[in-house]
Amino acid sequence: MCSTFFRKLFRRGNSHSTDFHPDRPPPGPYLGPNPYEPTSFSPPSDSPPPDLPPAFHALYLSSPTSNASSTLADAGWDFTDANPLSAPTHFTPSTLSLIHSGTLGFAPPPPRFLGTINSSSPGILNISSSPGCPDTCLISSLPLYAAGYDHPYNTGHSASAYFTVHITSLPVDSCLAVGFCAVPYPGFRLPGWNRGSLGIHGDDGRRYVNDSFGGRDFVVPFKAGETVGVGMKWAREGVEVWFTRNGVREGGWRLDEQRDAREENDPAPGLDGGCDVYGAVGVWGGGVKAQVRFLKEGEEGK
Repeated sequence: MCSTFFRKLFRRGNSHSTDFHPDRPPPGPYLGPNPYEPTSFSPPSDSPPPDLPPAFHALYLSSPTSNASSTLADAGWDFTDANPLSAPTHFTPSTLSLIHSGTLGFAPPPPRFLGTINSSSPGILNISSSPGCPDTCLISSLPLYAAGYDHPYNTGHSASAYFTVHITSLPVDSCLAVGFCAVPYPGFRLPGWNRGSLGIHGDDGRRYVNDSFGGRDFVVPFKAGETVGVGMKWAREGVEVWFTRNGVREGGWRLDEQRDAREENDPAPGLDGGCDVYGAVGVWGGGVKAQVRFLKEGEEGK
């Protein structure tokens, strides 16, 4: 499982690459001096929502489509080991208005990204990847969930984040992934492969949550012409994730679902409500063309 042939691998041991120097994105967008003392949040309840029973799905060791090299897998773990999760950020009222209205862009993409990103209107972004584009995670410029303001223990009610991606082109030898992440996150890893992230990958249809193995069966692969969406809901009862295709909910799971602790990493850190959570779009390969739409608060698409 540690062959460089694979694109999705779990780190084994503490090996370090000597010939790979990944770009290390800054821990979130710079917003000036931060006088904010982060709130200490109580964790969400372990009680499951009555309409979303726990489920256990087989864990795979690799993807049936394509997999990352062990060098990149190790570099991703080295990155998260060296860069702790950022505390919730203090935002001005005008910035919070941008967050809750969906008026977001992407943070500067990692230098390794090959392609173009442009905006057709506020909150709507067009992605086009060039041939040879390596694994790249594009992260929203601001969080879709601001922990210091949106946490249900602060507001007394649940909070949701949701965005959609309309796929115009998706060649067979490419991948598009949709998900969320807490920062900092390695820009050379697709969402879902490392700490504080989740992703639904369009090449194999599997879902990944801090999972460098082969993910879990979830939905059928994406194809051109579809509009896919991913959402999260933070409530006192726990954290829910859901996926839509062409506006119809196709599946979901709880972040605290049953898992094999001997084989899997903890999915909660960074996503359980205590950190700001950003939208994340993963791209690999050339010819991917898609339009991302960050939605207003209340447009959860469930």
